[in-house]
Formats: sequence, structure tokens, C-alpha cells
Amino acid sequence: MKSLLARLVGNRLALAALCLALGCPAANDLQSALQAVRVPGSDLELVSNAAQSRNAEFTRQVKALQKEMEQEMDAEALAMGKKVEELLKNIGITEESLDHLFASLSIRGINTENDTPAIPALIAFILKEPVAAAKIIENVTKFANDEGAQIQLTESAHQGVPMIAVVFDPDNLPEDLPPEGAEFFSGLVLALPAGGRVVYVGQTEQVKAGIDRMLAGTATPRSEGLNVAKALVPAAADSYLIFDMPDQFRQMMGFQAQNAAGNPMLAGPMTALAGLKGAAFSNVTTDKASMALAGDFETPENAMQIKMALDMMTSMMKMQLMNMAAGTPMPILDTMKTTNEGTKATFAFDLTVQDIRSFLSLAQRVQQQQRGAMPGGPAPAPGGIPAP
Repeated sequence: MKSLLARLVGNRLALAALCLALGCPAANDLQSALQAVRVPGSDLELVSNAAQSRNAEFTRQVKALQKEMEQEMDAEALAMGKKVEELLKNIGITEESLDHLFASLSIRGINTENDTPAIPALIAFILKEPVAAAKIIENVTKFANDEGAQIQLTESAHQGVPMIAVVFDPDNLPEDLPPEGAEFFSGLVLALPAGGRVVYVGQTEQVKAGIDRMLAGTATPRSEGLNVAKALVPAAADSYLIFDMPDQFRQMMGFQAQNAAGNPMLAGPMTALAGLKGAAFSNVTTDKASMALAGDFETPENAMQIKMALDMMTSMMKMQLMNMAAGTPMPILDTMKTTNEGTKATFAFDLTVQDIRSFLSLAQRVQQQQRGAMPGGPAPAPGGIPAP
């Protein structure tokens, strides 16, 4: 009697052979669509777990502050925001719909020689419920027409996956969209793999390549630098951006370090950055947003150089904010810190809703002072966003 393992392997091989013989469709499911997002040569990767951060206390507090601030917002901007929200709702996308966001970019692969730069990048939105191409076209076209912009959405398909492209009327462009902007956006497409549960966005060539990877069941592996950067991300993070420095950036840092030999305060950090193995910016959302910028460097000495530079930057930033705050509470100032362990250096801080209130208050104060300094302008007045 065959072992269980032998039977399982045999059955899988038989199924694979049968699929090849009958021409079974390639993978077009959620997992395959996500695995195909990373572009070849990727050195920048963004991941956001919207479902996780949406339920955090900090997110709820920020929403409450946004609601409170509506009366302070520009009426026209607020009205447009409401219209866009209604548009998305009509398409089938609500605040609760987005589960994850993935984005991949190859900085080293960008080609600026064309009239429209070729950007190897792909963005993927993962939704709880599928969306349909026909619904997107119908509602976006109506929205644009209602706003006085003449655009045309065209539907096509690549290997059976629906794709949507936008075409602008060059004689009737939106007021804030220059011709070169219209040309760039016309080169972008939206695709709906995994039955509309995933939305790909990118330049046409990149979206098609992502679909090809998905159907072939292939995934671009992370580079060594991205793997190093990913190791710097806390396990509890609900969003992160990881970075693998391209060679041209290293060369630029090395060149600047050589030309700053007379300034050790600049040469040391530049030399250290030229040896950056990977970097990560991460966020853990609880009742606050705990953010960290971390890097892994070639030597402990390089990491110490970066920590010293971060210490100086942090001290200057604290002094400037304290002077600007003029008594306004800023909890963030007490949480800014730098650490150094082996070849790693980190700058971290916690952002609270009170900090956001304080920053908004500072921004209003600066605007009032600028208006007061203008001839005929009103005199500056104290004010801000009061704490509850």
C-alpha cells in the first residue's frame, strides 16, 4: 500500500498533468494577485494593513478630530471631499472596504529618457468586496461630467483580466491639470484581478506584467537589502515602508563624503549612509501612532555616526518646536529618542491626537502672523484648536 505522502504527491502530479492537457485556467485568485505585486528590481516597498489600523483607538480619535475640524475647513474642499466619498460609495468602496494596500517601486529602474518617464511600479488595493469595471466607468464618467471635465474611460482586458484606462479631451482639460499631467494619467491603467477583489494601478506595461506574473504563478523575491530592511520592522506594525538603497544613491553619498573631507560633521554621516544595508519606516497604531525610522549599516561605527547625527537633529527639532509652541502641550517632544545597537540606528517617536491639535494650532498662528505682517492685513490674534 502506498504511503499517504506518496498518494498526495501522485494526486497532485496527476491533477497538474490533467490541467495541462485540458488547458485549465491559470491562477487568478487573491493570493496569486498579491504575490505578483512586487516589481523586478524593487527597492521600495509599502505595506499598510488598513483593517488593523482602522480599529485602533488613535484612528477613532483622529476621525473625531476630523469631524470637529469640518467647520474650520474650506467649504469648497469639504464639498469636494463629500462628492468623492459618494463616488466611491457608488462604485462599491466604503471606508470599511479597504483591507490592505501594497506598493512596489524600482527606483533604479526608472527611465527618464522617454517623454513620459517609465516608472517600474505597481500599487494594489485589496478590498473586502469585489468591484466591477462597468460600475467604475459609469460612476467616474458621470462624476467627471458633473464637474465639467470631459474624460472617457475605456475598458479592455489583458489575458482575461478587466482593465480600465482614462482618455482626456485635450481641448477640455480640468482646470488644475496641465497637458503633460493629462498625458501622464492617460498612461495609467487600472486592472481588476481576483474577480475584482484586487485593484492594480500603474502604467500600462507594469500592470500587464503584474497580471502575467499572477497568471504564471511567479513572484519577484525581495532583494537582500529589502530583507534586511524588513527585519527592522516591529512585528506589531500595521504599516511600513522598506528601502534598499540603489547603487547610484550610494555613489552620490560616497562622492559627497569625499568632497566633505574638511567637514567631519558631514563626511562621517555621508560615509555611513553610503554603506546603508537597508532602512525601514514603520508605524504601530494603538492609542497613539508609534513611528520609527531605522537603518542597518555596514559597521557599528557607521551606526554610531548616524546616531550622533540623529541626536543633533533631534535636539535642534525639539528646541525649535518648544520655541514655536509657546506653552502649547506637545507630548511628542518627550517621546523623541535615538537608539543604537550594533550596526543598527533608530529614531523613534509617538504621535498623539494632542500633538496633531498642537501642530494645527501652530499652523493657524503662523498664518495669522503672516496675514498680520501684510499691508492692510488683520492683526494677529491668539487662537488654535482647544483640547477637549
